[in-house]
Amino acid sequence: MKFASTILLTAASAFADQVLMDIDFTEQPPEWVLTGTGSWTFHPEGYAECWISSVTYVWAKMVSNYVQVPAGTDSVVIDVPMWVSLSAYNGGAVAEVTYFRGGSWHQLMNLSVTSSDTTLAQTLHVRLPLSSGQSTALCFNAMAGGGGFEGGGSTHWKLFHLTLTAYGDAGLESTTWAGIKTPPDTVP
Repeated sequence: MKFASTILLTAASAFADQVLMDIDFTEQPPEWVLTGTGSWTFHPEGYAECWISSVTYVWAKMVSNYVQVPAGTDSVVIDVPMWVSLSAYNGGAVAEVTYFRGGSWHQLMNLSVTSSDTTLAQTLHVRLPLSSGQSTALCFNAMAGGGGFEGGGSTHWKLFHLTLTAYGDAGLESTTWAGIKTPPDTVP
């Protein structure tokens, strides 16, 4: 019986996955910018929190530093567990996440209410359409308010451990059994 030569495929990655951001929120991350009439606070237990409530318009924004997507990247993924509670009566409340790409900001998540309440716990797990060499940053924007005495809004938002990871394109390299069992050249 004849045996056809066996071809084995082995994974050979030209790129090691790389963590671009790893934020535990125990303190304000270096180079991150906080702006607004409300505020974000950081807790030693490992979360960032924004709690704003008003009959007038209030907002709190947290913007990350810029990071460059490394060569060989085929996808970039954000993971951030969160808890959000929005409440409004003739007003509004918003929790929004955006990212920077190609000279402008793009929306990843927008939760909003105008005359109701909602509370949810979720993990934002999204693949960002970024290419090697592009720069990106993240923005977390909370807003709440209304038109005065007859309305208002409240946003209570907690962000837990955030990671932004670049994944590489792992290719398959073809070889034969003879190529695998042959010892590599020795170095003198």
